[in-house]
Amino acid sequence: MGIFDKKSDLSRLEFKKALKRSSPYLPGTGSKLFSTRERTSLEKKIFTPKYGDRISKQDYQRALRSLRTEKIKMKTLNERIRADKEIKYLRDISGIK
Repeated sequence: MGIFDKKSDLSRLEFKKALKRSSPYLPGTGSKLFSTRERTSLEKKIFTPKYGDRISKQDYQRALRSLRTEKIKMKTLNERIRADKEIKYLRDISGIK
């Protein structure tokens, strides 16, 4: 069940709460975890103030697309792996395929 299954957009406060309550496990990695601090920092890092007070499904997809393009531009393998994990995690909790 994704965070956008019931609503088409979320306020920033609702989005932060959804990230805190979501599963800390990374999809497809077994037992690796994203800490609560890392999950809330994703909101600050990826969903900048340019998206406004409410984050819609389209804004979410746009942010994921921009993260994918940033991943391509990254120079080190570790940065790319980290960005890939963030993308997988955000796609998993959103319910967007």
